[in-house]
Amino acid sequence: MKNDAMSEGVLWKCISFRSSKALKLSGMLADAGAKMTVIHVHGACGNYFSAGYIDALATACLRARINFLTINTSGHDCIAEGYRGDSYEYVGGSISNFSECVDDITGAIDVARGFSDDIVLAGHSLGCDRIVHYARETHKGYPLVLISPCDSYRLHEIFLGGMGVEDHIRRLRQLVPRDKFELLPMKQYGIHNKSERYFIPVTRDTLLSIIDGPPFSQFRLDKPGSFRLQNSCLVCIGGRDNLQTASAEEMFAYMSGHFGNCSNYLSPDGDHEFAGVEAQLSAAVVRWISNENG
Repeated sequence: MKNDAMSEGVLWKCISFRSSKALKLSGMLADAGAKMTVIHVHGACGNYFSAGYIDALATACLRARINFLTINTSGHDCIAEGYRGDSYEYVGGSISNFSECVDDITGAIDVARGFSDDIVLAGHSLGCDRIVHYARETHKGYPLVLISPCDSYRLHEIFLGGMGVEDHIRRLRQLVPRDKFELLPMKQYGIHNKSERYFIPVTRDTLLSIIDGPPFSQFRLDKPGSFRLQNSCLVCIGGRDNLQTASAEEMFAYMSGHFGNCSNYLSPDGDHEFAGVEAQLSAAVVRWISNENG
C-alpha cells in the first residue's frame, strides 16, 4: 500500500509491509525509480522520521538516483498499536524483543525487492545494532552504514553508577513481572553520559533482550565480540556525540576488525544526530555507496 506525503521538498510514499512474523509495519519511501534502495533503521524507541538527518539523506539519495526507504520496526516509539496477522497487539521499543528486528528487516527487504535489485542497510544508534544483528543472523552480505554506533554496554555501566551490568542482569532475572506490560522503575534503563541524562521506559523482558543480548556485546570495546562479517561497512561518528564513551579513533579501530572492508567518516561538529551537518553526513554516505557500487 502506498500513500504520498511531502516533507522538506521530498515526495514521500507511505509503504505498508509485513515482517516475516506477520507484524504489519510501515515505512516512508523516497522513490528515485532506481534499482538500488537504502533501507534505514531507527534507534531505540525511535521511528522512521526520528533521526534529524532523514530528509537530507533522502534528498542526497534521490540526487544520486538511489531509492531511500526509512522504516518502523517492532521497536518503534515506546508503545504503539500493531497488528500481527489479523490479531491486535501492542508493540514498541518499551515492550518488544530486540531480536525481532531480524524479522522486521527481512520484511522490509522483501518489499524493497519488489522495486529494486540492490540493497544497502543503514542504521542510527541502536539501529546500527539492529542491522549488524540482522547480518550476523542471516549471513546476508548487504553493505552496511552505521551512523552513531555506540558502546551500549559501557553506556549502561555509566548509567548504573556503582552496580555492575552482570549484577543488574541477575537482579532482573529474579524479578517476576505481574504481566508483560509492567514497566520497570524508571531508574533501571537510560542514558547518563556527559550532558545527556534521561530515562527510558521498558519492561523487564525487553530490557533483558537488550542488555543480555546482541546490543551489549556487538560494539563492546573492552571485550571485543568474536564475530567478523564480510559486509563492507561505513562508520559515521560525530565529534560532539555525547553518547560516545570512547574516541572516534577507538571506535573506528574496533569496527575495522569486525568487517571485511570498513571505511570511516568523522564529522568534528556532528552530534548524535549530526544536527547542523546533515548535508555533509548525507553527502559522505551517498559518496561511499556510489563508490561501493562502482
